[in-house]
Amino acid sequence: MLNFSKIDQIEQDRMFNEFVVTGLSLAILMSETISQLNEEKSNSFKKFKDEMFIYYPDWLKELGVEEKYCEIWRKLIEMRCDEYRKDFEEYQGRPPNPKKVNPWVSVVAIGGLHHLRRGKTSPEDSLFKHLLAWLKFLANDVEKLFLKI
Repeated sequence: MLNFSKIDQIEQDRMFNEFVVTGLSLAILMSETISQLNEEKSNSFKKFKDEMFIYYPDWLKELGVEEKYCEIWRKLIEMRCDEYRKDFEEYQGRPPNPKKVNPWVSVVAIGGLHHLRRGKTSPEDSLFKHLLAWLKFLANDVEKLFLKI
């Protein structure tokens, strides 16, 4: 779907990075929402969210990645979360859907596809279905993790 093996290394890296930031954004945004809905455990979810913002860049630093690139990652994660929050506000204005999945999954899947395809998307794009399925799976795992908090 991405012709991954036929594209150059820089584009492969960019796409890999987009997948990573898409998954991180979903977890962060879900934790923000749950912290707002669950006052009792709000601090735990806020702590989780704060750790997610720094976990991946810090892990990269431990692997030997230069600090300037780790800082770019921190900014990218924050930028995507801000973008998806704005998209979510627009999404909320739509009529309710009885088959609606976690709204963050839908918003992040659309945004992730947009970035992976560099804005050249279509409603028939098969990558969207796969990205949506992966994010649903990831959201279920995140929800299970949240139940333990």
